[in-house]
Amino acid sequence: MKTLYVSDLDGTLLGPDSRISPRSLGILTELIEGGLMFTYATARSYASARIVTSALRVSAPAITYNGAMLVDTRDGRVLSSLRHSPAVTAAMRELAADDGAPLPYVYSIVGGRERVSYRPDRMSAGMERYLASRPGDGRFRAVEDGDALFEGEAFYFTFIDSRARLEPIYRRVLGLDCLTSLHAYPDAPEEYWLEMMPRGATKALAIEQLRRDMGFERVVCFGDFHNDASMFRAADEAYAVGNAEAELKALATAVIGDNAHDGVAEFLQKRILGAHQQACVQHFA
Repeated sequence: MKTLYVSDLDGTLLGPDSRISPRSLGILTELIEGGLMFTYATARSYASARIVTSALRVSAPAITYNGAMLVDTRDGRVLSSLRHSPAVTAAMRELAADDGAPLPYVYSIVGGRERVSYRPDRMSAGMERYLASRPGDGRFRAVEDGDALFEGEAFYFTFIDSRARLEPIYRRVLGLDCLTSLHAYPDAPEEYWLEMMPRGATKALAIEQLRRDMGFERVVCFGDFHNDASMFRAADEAYAVGNAEAELKALATAVIGDNAHDGVAEFLQKRILGAHQQACVQHFA
């Protein structure tokens, strides 16, 4: 049975140091070279994901931006992508006209390139920390006004600020035709993120596209955070790592080892080797 295995990155496949451990990398490389169909689904961009997955040769397109994009990791080619509707972008432009309101990072395609635009004069401390954590990322560009901020085809808006400042915006945009999430950042609980994605941008819908396009009969996934819930519901089997949120564990087929102890790789190694051993026993029976 043709099966696709899909893992979230941060908090799941990546360890607490935001890296794939040498042990996980070794196990996964051996399994993929042996025919395992494996990829990742992440809220990261492909550029950001590539930094931590460059040594891993996945065997199916990567799901990025929480499902807004499918990327061929062999050459970085975007296979499919979603865009915000004109109405959503217009609402963001209106918000930008309010000098006292927080502004987002605007992820868009400008002149055929993926760019992340921001207003340096309207940045929160959280936005500044995020920018500082991305040195050398050529997607980021500082702009001076709202026209430049919303240039191109926007597909993702991310606000980073306090809960008190973001809740009014969250209530304001809830009725728009997009997916909206307001949540605390795991590594900084006092910092909140308000993320706005196109309506179809879920890991579940991206997985279903891969299932159709590549003929997978089963999907098995791994995750740790609330943005993995949609793919947990869509998958045939879903496994929460030991460090996952309680709400996600409640949706899981089972709970496996945590991300600090190679939980995903260990699980796959035991499953694939166990299936191989069983097949050998049946062959010689």
